[in-house]
Amino acid sequence: MKKSQREIINIIALVIILIIAFNISNLFNKSIKEEDSLRNTQNAKPTTTTNEVGLEVKEPEGTTYDSEQYTDLIVNDLASSEEEISFLPKVAFIIDDLGYETEVAKKMMELEFPVALSILPFLQYSEFIAEEGRKNNQEIMLHLPMEPNNSDADPGPGVIKSYMSEEEI
Repeated sequence: MKKSQREIINIIALVIILIIAFNISNLFNKSIKEEDSLRNTQNAKPTTTTNEVGLEVKEPEGTTYDSEQYTDLIVNDLASSEEEISFLPKVAFIIDDLGYETEVAKKMMELEFPVALSILPFLQYSEFIAEEGRKNNQEIMLHLPMEPNNSDADPGPGVIKSYMSEEEI
């Protein structure tokens, strides 16, 4: 298979993965919104605690504890900040095994949404991709090869093996 054909297949696979991830994210958002709306329509249950003897005690309405006051301060501070905070699930895209070539890495950096670049060390283009990623404010991750279960497999340069000393690592 030619290099250009392999690149096309990789890009098609990535697009399919992105579409699936986007749809999963939308499903999560929808289910969380429905769950929140259901919770808001239900009646609140009375607050109870268990005392030292093990008896359940109903607390007077409006009881506030120190930890609640601190939590309220934090929540109010966050609510007054200009930054919008979302507790909805998020999807992280990590582009793995970079360092062999630059074309795919450049295309990933041109995407209109954030991706993390996972770069194998000591390859021909590892440093170049890391530097370009930093310039583009990409999240950079080290994809550090580790000792494989199959001793015949070559995980690549920079591999960490179980017999290595701390100094070697």
